[in-house]
Amino acid sequence: MFPLLERARARHRVAAVGLAAAMGAFALSVATPAQAAGTFTSYPTPTPASIPCVTAGGPDGAAWFVEALANKIGRIDPATGATAEFPIPWSTAQLPASLSWLNLPVATPAPVTALPCAITAGPDGKIYFANGLRNQLGSIDPQTKAFALYSVPGVGGNLFPFNDLAADPAGAIWFTQTTANTIGRFDIATKTFTSYPVPTPGALPIGVFTGSNGDVWFTEALGNKIGRIDAATRTITEYPVPSLLAVPFVMRAETDGGRYVWFTELGASKLGRIDTVTGSVSEVPVPVPLSFPIGICSSPQGKIYFTYLLRDKLGAYDPATGVFTETSVPGGPLGPPAELNYGPGDAVWMAQLTGSRVLRYSPA
Repeated sequence: MFPLLERARARHRVAAVGLAAAMGAFALSVATPAQAAGTFTSYPTPTPASIPCVTAGGPDGAAWFVEALANKIGRIDPATGATAEFPIPWSTAQLPASLSWLNLPVATPAPVTALPCAITAGPDGKIYFANGLRNQLGSIDPQTKAFALYSVPGVGGNLFPFNDLAADPAGAIWFTQTTANTIGRFDIATKTFTSYPVPTPGALPIGVFTGSNGDVWFTEALGNKIGRIDAATRTITEYPVPSLLAVPFVMRAETDGGRYVWFTELGASKLGRIDTVTGSVSEVPVPVPLSFPIGICSSPQGKIYFTYLLRDKLGAYDPATGVFTETSVPGGPLGPPAELNYGPGDAVWMAQLTGSRVLRYSPA
């Protein structure tokens, strides 16, 4: 009787069915992953509200961590649970040589924090860390607890240098200087620095990782690319990430004998993977959209572990099966961990910034 009205109703019914199907598919996509079995052990920092930032396994079998607000390096003995802290000395070594005549003290306490927030075990048996706002690379000897501080030449554009560190078995420490848009290399033997500018302007390099074949990989948060520094030629090659505004962030995992290097995509809520042979980049969406994965590491068994910026969960992904699982992190919604590493005791170690403690997760 009213053909136009009937056709309009039919279109609305089709649209409603389509919307319902889409909502159903979305509901399936955000289904909570299965809970993984495992146990957490908590190690509160001796200094309250110290903001532990990153952890690293040391050659002494201990878990080392850096405390951003306390300006200290921490050490946990996994066997006894004992935690110790070592204040980072203040040094004027970052001043240019032209000011050396001032003869200021080089190892006195400083009341103002440098916001150190990166740490790794070096190939020489020492623990290296980034000394944040002071534009320095530091080291501590696990045996003697003696510190050494090394200043990066030039201070322009490096308000928060060393966003990440990576040890090179060839005798170096690689680091990202985000605001300077460069990748740096510290030669442990000669104590000299070399800078490698990122080809893409304003790329914002964040994470850095040394692959099993010696190549150095890094993420470009704003460049939306993965960079590679060839171990032999030191030339840089960049590989675009498929997702728009993916914000590739932390890179600290590899699988299949080093064939694949993994990283988090903070903006796209995905895990990214680059094939170190072909250079192809693939992505895996995490189960919960807009959960912003941030930290990542891999186990010797080939499992990928990651943390969320906005969820108090430790995620796990098995590339062999494509299955995600997760475990609730102690501390609740206000205490999600950020960075993590696979370390001593065949466990995942992570720093809980707001909870001011280090967590150890032992998979079942």
